[in-house]
Amino acid sequence: MGLSGGLSNHSFADLLQCLTCDTSDQRRHSSSSAPAGWPDGRRKFGTVGGAVVSVLAQTDSEMRVKAIHAEVERLLGGSVSRYSVSDYLLTRSKGARPLFVRTRHGHYRLLRPE
Repeated sequence: MGLSGGLSNHSFADLLQCLTCDTSDQRRHSSSSAPAGWPDGRRKFGTVGGAVVSVLAQTDSEMRVKAIHAEVERLLGGSVSRYSVSDYLLTRSKGARPLFVRTRHGHYRLLRPE
C-alpha cells in the first residue's frame, strides 16, 4: 500500500515549480523579522537587579520593599513583578558576599564596602 493524500506524495512537477518559481514571492514571506526581546515581555537578564542596586545606591538609609519596587518601575518605565524585586533583595542579602542588608522585616539598604 503506497502513501496517498495531500501531504504525502507531492508530484515531481509541483516540487520543481516551487524550486524554480520567481524568488520575489519567497523573499516577501521570509523578510518578516521577529520582534526584539522575549515574546512574552520579559526583560533582558540583569535589568531588574541593576535597577534595584541603582535605587538603593541613591539613598543612604533603608527603604521599604514597596518603595524600592515603585522606584524600579519608574526607572525601567514599565511594570515589574513585585516578586522579582523582593526575590532579588532576599537572595542578595544572604550568602558569603551579600549586596544588601535586611534591616528589619520588609526593609533593605545597600551594603557599603568599608
